[in-house]
Amino acid sequence: MMLGTFCERLGITSGLINSELIGMMDELFESLRSHMSGGTNRTPLVRLKGMTHEQLESFFEGVKLFYVQAPWQFTATDSAWKIEFADKPDQPWWAVVMGQNGETYGLAFYEDWHSLHGMLTGEIDGLTADFTTKVSCICLSFDEASVLAGADLDAIEQFEWPIAAPEAYPLLYRIKPNVGIHTPSTGDLKLLESVLRTLPDFIRSGKPDGSVLAKLHDGELQFKITKVNLNDREATPSSRGRNRRR
Repeated sequence: MMLGTFCERLGITSGLINSELIGMMDELFESLRSHMSGGTNRTPLVRLKGMTHEQLESFFEGVKLFYVQAPWQFTATDSAWKIEFADKPDQPWWAVVMGQNGETYGLAFYEDWHSLHGMLTGEIDGLTADFTTKVSCICLSFDEASVLAGADLDAIEQFEWPIAAPEAYPLLYRIKPNVGIHTPSTGDLKLLESVLRTLPDFIRSGKPDGSVLAKLHDGELQFKITKVNLNDREATPSSRGRNRRR
């Protein structure tokens, strides 16, 4: 896998990447491919602790909606969205739409500004073997059915969960310091689904910020979305500021 392709999976466009990071890193990416494409250490979604049929059905509906809306067609490559959940306003996330370059479509959802800013600027030694100790994010990219675990494919067929296209199966992974690469938790998927269901319409609205309400299988989740220009140093928070992980 080329580094540029993996950066695209993380929502980082080539224009924002330090040129020193471009190249082949076979050993790292073979490990990542194993985790992302049904490797032995990857837990099927249907076997996650606390997962229910209702949550997965709702999640797949949200994934399909996001793919059909195709926000990469109307999203600037230098934009990100700060997501502040009502129950944790002091712990914002950062969403980056992937796919403007026509390679990998999806969404990268960073748990803090330090993770995203560090990857963009090289403060975090971009995509070297130890980057999983410093970056925290949830990633969704769309791919063919072969990337999913067999148990998940069986459930999709059995329960007829929606898939928008043959190339629109959701490949999901979580990167977290001191944990590494693994399947997102049910809580992670709930946060991700709320953004998948609301962000495309918010982007289309052209608003710089606003409150949204995501309707999920078990209720509603309210949060604020604020647009951020990644190339505007004055508009983005400092990597040393309050949003840095402690």
